[in-house]
This record gives sequence, structure tokens and C-alpha cells, in this order.
Amino acid sequence: MYTSSIYQYVRRQSREVAIGDIKLGGNNPIRVQSMTNTPTQDTNATVAQLLRMYEAGCEYARITTPTMADAENLVNIKKVLNAQGVHMPLIADVHFNPKVAEAAARIVEKVRINPGNYYDRKSNITQKREFSEADYARDLEQIATRLSPLLSICKQYGTAIRIGTNHGSLSERILNKYGNTPMGMAVSAMEFVDICHNFGFHNLVLSMKSSNLMVMIESTRQLVELMAQKGYDYPIHLGVTEAGAGTDGRIKSVAGIDTLLADGIGDTIRVSLTEDPEVEIPVAASIVKPYNNKKSHSITATESLFYNPYTYQRRNTTKVKQIGGRQQIRIIANNDNLCEDDMTLETFNQEYAQLLIKEPQLQSSEVEHLNNNPETVVVLSPKQNELKQYRHIIAELEQKHLTNPVVLRLSDITHTDWAYDVLRCSLFVADGLIDALWLDTNNPNAYEITSAMLQCFGQRHVKAEIISCPSCGRTQYHIMQVLAEAKERLSHLKHLKIGVMGCIVNGPGEMAGANYGVVGSGKNEVTLYANGEPVERHIPEQEAVTRLVELIKSKNDWIDAK
Repeated sequence: MYTSSIYQYVRRQSREVAIGDIKLGGNNPIRVQSMTNTPTQDTNATVAQLLRMYEAGCEYARITTPTMADAENLVNIKKVLNAQGVHMPLIADVHFNPKVAEAAARIVEKVRINPGNYYDRKSNITQKREFSEADYARDLEQIATRLSPLLSICKQYGTAIRIGTNHGSLSERILNKYGNTPMGMAVSAMEFVDICHNFGFHNLVLSMKSSNLMVMIESTRQLVELMAQKGYDYPIHLGVTEAGAGTDGRIKSVAGIDTLLADGIGDTIRVSLTEDPEVEIPVAASIVKPYNNKKSHSITATESLFYNPYTYQRRNTTKVKQIGGRQQIRIIANNDNLCEDDMTLETFNQEYAQLLIKEPQLQSSEVEHLNNNPETVVVLSPKQNELKQYRHIIAELEQKHLTNPVVLRLSDITHTDWAYDVLRCSLFVADGLIDALWLDTNNPNAYEITSAMLQCFGQRHVKAEIISCPSCGRTQYHIMQVLAEAKERLSHLKHLKIGVMGCIVNGPGEMAGANYGVVGSGKNEVTLYANGEPVERHIPEQEAVTRLVELIKSKNDWIDAK
């Protein structure tokens, strides 16, 4: 099973990995990290940014390292940083070139490689190529041969490796067998993990990254399950890539990361915002703080899953007016400023028969009542630190074949940081266990946050879904300015998904599900994409959004803002 307990908090017991002087996994705190977005060969700019990240509380810093010249300059960056009295572990981010990874591994404390790019790049597949078992075996043999020099160097220098799989950059071999799926991502990582394990190299960290929350959550769970089957205990890095900026980026990051942390998965996190990297750290710190202060429960009984944690499916419930059945998850709130599909508390109280449950276990009288009243709505009212235990109620409803809709009541929502109480419910949304959320609060932000969180999980569409990468040293245009303009001019297109990406390394793959997009393609210029294909190249960045608007209109996808 992907977690030790679906009802209690139990942190997954992972192997301790040394990354410089800061250890990861085991009984260590959940670490926070970020990534520079300066040109790696600009030593002064990179060091200045690293110092700001360090002051903000960053524990590990990743630096893009696409070329040998970038790898060689890591020496200078480290030297200047250390001269300032800062010994924060550095991570080289390498995608395509094994020689670059091998050079960087002699300098920094950790190297990140992407299994989809490290051995064989994914190309656009127009004709399915069949791989026999012999083909797979031969490919894996070649990967092991190509990876072994890096493993030897990392062993010699005490360098850690992160195997970081990105949705949208899987190898042709994986795509043909599994498709661009969560399982494909997990298997892609496991191919490399097995090679490292057989080599006797265990200084590993693993991650599953996607801008799609369900893909990120499901692939991570599948990876943990696959490792458990083999007795592997390597630590996990969590992050939602291309989360965006501002409120939306923070909500998306918290919802995805917290869902996994709640089930004990995760040893380090990165919040990926299209903002200055030092701004990411307080957000990440607020996410991990409750878990670093939380003790694991002791679990003795064997638990069984009553839902599929690897493929999203809403629980089958009875439709009672606007709640339940196959209808979208509703929001019930104390104020009147709601979307047309949501409802006020006054309407809910007037029109719905309710059974309020305040303890994480059904009583026999409650079971009898629900059996006799199939149109009664079950209202779960957990205390702040007991939310996960209320999976018990839904498990009992399933066992007793009761299909009453479930409303999760959230009260005392008073937090002002990004670990909002309202986002505690993300694990219930991710697993399709509830039909409505009751915001029992006068917090003015609660409804907006909840609505945005539901959109992150694909449960509603109140505005365009705009995904954007946090950028790095590979980005050569002013992505934050383009993103701000895109949000201002395109947000009303709620039927569209639009990407604003820094470069071609992960940009086209990560926004493969987007209808339209902008990808950096050179100094101060971008390429426009439609349905995953490049359609206009060498566009000056200042014209990017205007030309994107024209492209959308030419495809008859434009709707005037009301």
C-alpha cells in the first residue's frame, strides 16, 4: 500500500541521505528548497540570488546546468558563496548530457537527472513502435552502461542523485508501453532506481513532477508502492511543476503537496512559482511546518483501501438535488457572492435533510437512519487535527452500501498564511470522497481559495487554467511580464488551458495538454504553440500575448469577456 495508514498520520520511513552537511529523509525534518533563475555562467548574479534564498531559509539550492561551461562555473559559484560564509548544498540540474552531469558531480553535493532525457529523448511519435522484451532488456543494458560512470563518480565524491521524472518528457520506450501516464512516470524512475540499486549506489532521492495535480499525486503514490514491493526506502522530493504565480500558484502547490504529506509521503519539497525563487521559501516552510511538528501514530491493525488511490474516480453517491451523483463538487458558504452552481448556507439548511457526524465512526443509530433516509446528506464535521480519521466514515458507508452524499464541513478557518485550513481537505478531493464543501467561516478568502483549489483538481472551470514554469537559467525572456499580461487578457477564457513556459527543455512536454502556449525559444523571443504543436516562431516577447490572442481568435476559440 502507498501509505502505512489511510486514517492516521504515519510518516513513511525513508533512508537517510547525506546532501552535503544537511541530511535528508529518515527522522530529519522535511526540507525546503528552491532553484535559481539566473544564467549559471553569471557568477555574481547567481551568488546574489543564492544568498537571498539562503536568508529566506532555503536548505538546498538547484542550479540549471545545461552545458559543460555551466558545470565548470559551479566551482566559482561555490567558492564565492563559501567566502560569504554560506555552505548551502548545491544541486546541478542536468537533462541531456551525461558528461555535464559527471563534471558537476565532482563539484556540487547533488545532481538531478531526468530519466526521460538522460538516455533517450522523447520525440513526437507518429507511428507506434513495438518494443519486444529483448528490446527493453537491451535498452536497459545501454542505460546502465551510460549511467555507471556517473554512479562511480558520485560514490567517490559522496554526491547524491535525484532521479526526477517529469510528466511530458518520458522516453519513447515508456510512452509506447504505458503512454504519458502516472504509471509510466513511476516505471521510468524505477528503471533507473533498479540500475542504481544493483550498482550498490543508494544516495538517491526521487521525484514525480507534473503541472497536473492528479498526475503528480497518483504517480508519486505508484512510485512509493513500486518501491515498497522491492523493499526500497529512498526518500521522496515533492513539487507541483509549472504551478504558476500569485494566489493560484500557491493554492495549487499547497493542494498537491499537502495531499501527499498528509499520507506521510515526502522528505523535501519545492514550491515552483513564476516569481523570484526566494519568495518560494516562506510558502514551502508554511506547508511543512505542521508536519515537522507532528508525531506519527503507531499502527498495528492491517488496513485495506476502499478507494483507488492511483486512478481518480468519484465515489458513487445518490443525487440529492444539487449535491451528489455525477455533479461537480459544490461549495456551501456563509456569504452570497458565489458562483451559480454553489449555494448559501441558508439554502442548504432549508432544502437538505442533514445528518451531522462529529466523531470519526458511525453509530448504529446513524446507520439505521441513513438506511431509511437515502436522501439525507451526511455532514462530516472534523476537528482541525482529525481530518484524516474521517476517511473511516466514508469507508463504513461503502462497506454498508450506503450511497448518501457527503459534505465536509470546515470551520475555524482563520489562517492568513498559505497553509490555509481550507486546503486541508485536498486529500478528500483528490480521492473523490466528497460531494460538497461547507465553509463554516466568515474568512473573506475562504471561498476564492476553495474554488481555485477545486479548479486545480479539475472539478470546476471558473477561469482559464494558465500554467507557467518558475523559470531557470535557461529562460531568455521576461517570463513574469508575459505571464502577468496573459493572466490579465486571457483569464476569462475558462474553456482553455494555456501555458507560459521558459524554455524548450520541459516546456512543450509539460504543457502537452494545453490548448495554446508560449515557450521561450531564444533571446527575448518565443514560439507560439497550439495543441502541442509549434505554429509561429521568433515572436518578440513584447508581442507574445497579442499574437497569442490573434492565434486563439483565428482558431475560433475566442470569447469576449463579459
